[in-house]
Amino acid sequence: MALYRLEQPDGDAAVLRTGLTVKQISIEAIKWWPQGIDRLELEDFRALLDEMVDLGVFARYGVQPDRFGLRSAQVAQMLGRQEEIEYQILQIASKIPQVDYDAAQFCRRVTLDDPEHRSPLVDRALADLFDSGRPGPRIFVAAPKLWGTDIAVRLRDLAGKWVDDKGLFSSQIHDDSISALRDLFERHQVTKRTVIVLSERKWEEKKEIEWTAKQSAIKSGKVVPIFMASPAWLTRYRLNNETEVSAQIVTPRPWGEMMLRAWLEERDIRQLDQPALRKWLLAGTGGAPMLLDAVHPMLSEVVASGNDPEKTIMDWADQQRVSPDDAGIQKENVKYFFELVSLVDSDQPQDFATVDECFAPSERDSRPDLKRLLRLWADLGLVRQGNPEQEGVALTLLGQLVARTGRS
Repeated sequence: MALYRLEQPDGDAAVLRTGLTVKQISIEAIKWWPQGIDRLELEDFRALLDEMVDLGVFARYGVQPDRFGLRSAQVAQMLGRQEEIEYQILQIASKIPQVDYDAAQFCRRVTLDDPEHRSPLVDRALADLFDSGRPGPRIFVAAPKLWGTDIAVRLRDLAGKWVDDKGLFSSQIHDDSISALRDLFERHQVTKRTVIVLSERKWEEKKEIEWTAKQSAIKSGKVVPIFMASPAWLTRYRLNNETEVSAQIVTPRPWGEMMLRAWLEERDIRQLDQPALRKWLLAGTGGAPMLLDAVHPMLSEVVASGNDPEKTIMDWADQQRVSPDDAGIQKENVKYFFELVSLVDSDQPQDFATVDECFAPSERDSRPDLKRLLRLWADLGLVRQGNPEQEGVALTLLGQLVARTGRS
């Protein structure tokens, strides 16, 4: 922000009076983003800006107020002249970051003595999931082959330990029918704040969500219901529904470098925490925790052998594939995913309008809407999050891993 003020013609006004949008600040920050630190999604970046406001460095501007700038001219002067700011930014960008806690990137253990079972969500998303101050149902969707088959159990156990400003939660898994859940509410058997995780097998219809959203215990935040759902349900909802469901849809994101580094440390293979090896590990797993756990025995053997691990890990990574089915892509949409791959199979975002024009042209009248498909695949961790019309279209590392099956 200080550099923008000194470099741009509108710098003083933008940084000290009108502010910049989250997107504008993100674009400026990415130019100097340090290697080895995962780039933040816009919502996480906004949370970082909010923290800067709390620290007294930034201030909010605008009618909403939804723009950010430096708090005052005094703060700007304290940050120094242009050459001093540029030097400091270059110094920071060139440093190898330490593995440190970041709520936007870290997935906690379910229990402290078990490094294998972790939250499927980063801490910031987990706090949102359990936030009783934001009442209403949640629908949790994840591909089991990539995120695990025991997510309901892990969420129950995490909720049972969760403490916020209102105290502890209780938690339970509801494996009974929806009618039994109705009995639970009608008999007022919920006597304290509770997270209820509902089994995927026990609900199917949108009406069950709508009924739940109307219950007083839900509306007050006393009960936080989490409906477990499959990628097939999410596909039907994203592609076919014309109206939004009265629930927050929650999906996990693939791990980035910082979480991978923490995992290497905790799984006692810290010797592999090297930039080139991290690159190959993410390329071979897409950042999916179940795939990392599956390769852990091989990595332990590599470390124990004392040999140079790079060629072994590189060769292993080159052989890895994830099937569309394992990634949650439904059979009828597989051809559309590989059509997208043929248009965007690179690390650089491609222009949305160009992709849309070239996407399945022979089926233009019958194919699913591309924006809906992209939102679905972003939910599944296969394409980058964000507004594709503004930010372009690009595959994630996990999406690239699935794309390999089309070239095998």
